[in-house]
Amino acid sequence: MDKINETVAQAYIFQCKVNSMANSLEVLIDYFLRIRGVEPKGSFRNRIDLLKKLDLLNLDKLIGYLYWMDDLWTIVKHGNIIGGTSEVAFLKDEKIHSFSNQEQVDIEAKFSNQIMLEALRVLRI
Repeated sequence: MDKINETVAQAYIFQCKVNSMANSLEVLIDYFLRIRGVEPKGSFRNRIDLLKKLDLLNLDKLIGYLYWMDDLWTIVKHGNIIGGTSEVAFLKDEKIHSFSNQEQVDIEAKFSNQIMLEALRVLRI
C-alpha cells in the first residue's frame, strides 16, 4: 500500500507542476491576445489557435512548444492516476502515459529553459 500511496502522491505533485506551467503560459497568452484586441476564450488549445491566427512572424517555434504543452497538460489534467507503478503514470484515452523521474526533470527544464524563454522573447512581455 505504501508504494501505491507514494506513486499517487508523486503523480499529484507532477500534476500540480504541469498545471502551474500551463497556467503561467495561459496568463502570458491571454495578455498578448488582449493587447492585440483579441479576447481569449475557451481552452488552452483554443487560446493557442487564436495566437496562431494572428499570423505574426517568429511564432512557429513557440506555437509548437505550446501545442506540446497542451498535449502534456491534457494527459496530466484529464488522465486517471495509476498507482503502484515504478513511474508516475496516467491513463488517458485507453493509453498509459508514464513519466520517469528523469522525464519529469526534463519537462521542467524544457519549460524553464526553452518554452518560457521563447514565450517571453517572442511575445516581448
